[in-house]
Amino acid sequence: MIVPLPHQQKLPLKGQEVAKKNFEQALRAKKLSQAIILYGPKGIGKATAAFSFAKQLLMQQNATSLDSHYLQQLDALIYNLAHPDLLYIAPQRDEEKKTKKMEITVEEVRQIKQFLSLTPSISLWKVVIIDSTNDLNRSASNALLKVLEEPPPFSIFFLITHNLGQVLPTIRSRCHKMAFAKLDPVLIRELLSSINPESSEKIQEKIITLADGSIGKALAILNENILETQQYITNFLERSGSKDYISIQKFLENHPSSFITITDMLLAWMHQQALMIIKENKYKQNNTSDSHNILGLIRLSNAYQECVQFITSSLLLNLDQKQSLISLFTLVENALSLTKTQEKLIINEKS
Repeated sequence: MIVPLPHQQKLPLKGQEVAKKNFEQALRAKKLSQAIILYGPKGIGKATAAFSFAKQLLMQQNATSLDSHYLQQLDALIYNLAHPDLLYIAPQRDEEKKTKKMEITVEEVRQIKQFLSLTPSISLWKVVIIDSTNDLNRSASNALLKVLEEPPPFSIFFLITHNLGQVLPTIRSRCHKMAFAKLDPVLIRELLSSINPESSEKIQEKIITLADGSIGKALAILNENILETQQYITNFLERSGSKDYISIQKFLENHPSSFITITDMLLAWMHQQALMIIKENKYKQNNTSDSHNILGLIRLSNAYQECVQFITSSLLLNLDQKQSLISLFTLVENALSLTKTQEKLIINEKS
C-alpha cells in the first residue's frame, strides 16, 4: 500500500473542522494572517490542511469564475508541486544513502527570497509551505525570521510544526497560531476502512490503539506491517535483564521497519509505563507512594530523555540506524534492570 504525500492527498480534510472553519472565515473577511503556524502532533492532517488552504488561495484569480478545466489544471499542478505560485520546503531525500535528510538547510530557506521576488504568475497569492519548522537548523530558522520580518503583501506562509515550543519565539510572535487536535478513534477507523477495506477489525483496533489519534502513524503501521515488531519490543522490554542483544540484531535484520517508527514505539512504551506508575500511586491510600515506584519513575524519565537526545543525534549525524536501535534498546534495558535491582534492595531493607 502506497501512502499518498500531503500534496497528493485526494481524500477530504477530516477531523480538523475547527481549523478549517477559522481559516475560511478569516479568508472571507480578508483578515488572513500572512504567516500561520499549524501545530499539533505528527500525522493528524496539518500538512494536508496546509495544501488544502493553499489550493483555496491559489484558486483566487482576476477572473470572476473558475471553470472545471482550470480546476483540473490547478489540481495537477499542486499534485506535482509544479504550481509557479507555490513553494514547498521539506527535508529532501539523500539519493546516495537512500534515506530522508533530517533537516532543512539555510540554502533551502533562501529559495523563499528568490521565490517572493517575483509577483504571482497565475493567481493572486504566492504560498510558502514549510514542513516542518522542527526540521529547520538554527541558520535556516534565522533566515526564515528575516523573510517573515517584511513579507511581500501577496505572500502567505504555512509553517507546520509538531512541537510549538521548539519554534523560535521571534518566529512564533510573527505568526497566527492554529491548533490541530488528535483525531477521534472512530474517524481513524473510518479512514483505515476506506484506504484498506481488506484489513480485519481486530488488526484495525490494534492499529488504532498504537496510532494514538494519528492517522499518519496508523497508515505507517499498516503500510510497514509492524504489529509484529511492536509485540517483540513489548516482550523484550518486559523481560528486561536478559541482555539478549543478538536476538535484537537478528530481529531488526528480518524486520526492516523504519527507524522513526521503531523509536516512536519505544518512546511510547516508556511513556505508557510511566503513566501506569503514576496511576498506581494516585490511588494508593493516603496518597502515599512506594519508594521503588518513585525510583522507577525517575529512572524511566531519565532514560526517556537520554533516548530522545540519542535519537536526535543519530538522525542529525546520519549514524547507522540498526546499530543506533541496538544502542537504544541497551540504554532502556539497562535503565529497567537498574530499577529492578533498586526495587529488590528496598524490599530487602523493609523485610
